Amino acid sequence: MSWLSGRPAEPPPVPSSQPEDRVHVVSPFGNAVGGSEWHALNLARALRRAGHEVDLWCNHREIVAPFNAMPEIRRTGPGPGEAPERGNLVLVGDFWEPGPWFHTMQPRRIVQVLTVVRSHRHEWFRKVLARRRCPVEYVFSCDVQRRLYDLPGAVHPVPIDIDLFRPRAALVRPDRFVVGRLSRDVEAKHDFVNDPALYAQLLASGAQVRLMGAHVIRQLLPQGHPGLQLPAAGSEPAIQFLHGLDCLFFRTGQAFDTFAMVVFEAMACGLPVVAHRWGGYAEYLTDGVDAFLFDTQAQALNILARLQGDPALRERVGRAARATVESLYGKAANDQRSSGYAGAAPAR
Repeated sequence: MSWLSGRPAEPPPVPSSQPEDRVHVVSPFGNAVGGSEWHALNLARALRRAGHEVDLWCNHREIVAPFNAMPEIRRTGPGPGEAPERGNLVLVGDFWEPGPWFHTMQPRRIVQVLTVVRSHRHEWFRKVLARRRCPVEYVFSCDVQRRLYDLPGAVHPVPIDIDLFRPRAALVRPDRFVVGRLSRDVEAKHDFVNDPALYAQLLASGAQVRLMGAHVIRQLLPQGHPGLQLPAAGSEPAIQFLHGLDCLFFRTGQAFDTFAMVVFEAMACGLPVVAHRWGGYAEYLTDGVDAFLFDTQAQALNILARLQGDPALRERVGRAARATVESLYGKAANDQRSSGYAGAAPAR
């Protein structure tokens, strides 16, 4: 029976040894390169760094690699202690269905972290959460997303690990210019109308181009060019990939990206980022200071040409980028955001 089909709104309490202030972060963990999965993992780790007790749960038939090698992620089961029972429930996304445990858990609060610009399932999901008769709150990753949902809630940057994503030893390599991007290998993540021409012009200028997760548009790219590399999505760790770049380029086609973790992971690595202005990440950036935002193809090519010819500019913007993410994800900011998930008060 579907979890949405007429279960009792208030099931009998389940005896539990789980403390009331424990935080349960739940995600499907069914997609190795899914933004929501990494969002949930990084959120749980950020909460632990702030000193909170956190359980991280997989609400899926199996935990896929690489998550299955992470002992901190537990698959929900039917036995006592094998699923969230009591405490604060944090659901990352609204595109999946919690298991039977959802109907017997006694949550103190529910926090739903919304990860896309607007989910067609949200109204349905929202009604089910309301049946639990406990406070339900929402967290967004950009203000335009919050306004589209038309709900009150906190706006938080998606957590990233700035201790893992750090600048490489040699921040700038003046003798080369490698532009890259990484994403899920789906058409919606690429502007397949404009990106191929931009990459072709970069290659013609002597730059190298590395695109991880771009097999879906490979037939549109210069075939056999020695400066073009197309590693498969997830074929190398993101930190290793980013350390091989001199600039991150980011633009989507059909999809509005509410945050784009890779933009901030690249900034944490001290890379200059050149990104299309159409994305929630733009709310956190200062154009020309810690990143570059563009509206047109001509603007993008002009910015990339400036960076290619000016290693000092790359270094200056890269250092400012690192300072921005340290401000966004430093201890004080993380502690303040984390307190909203763990306590009885709303997320802030």
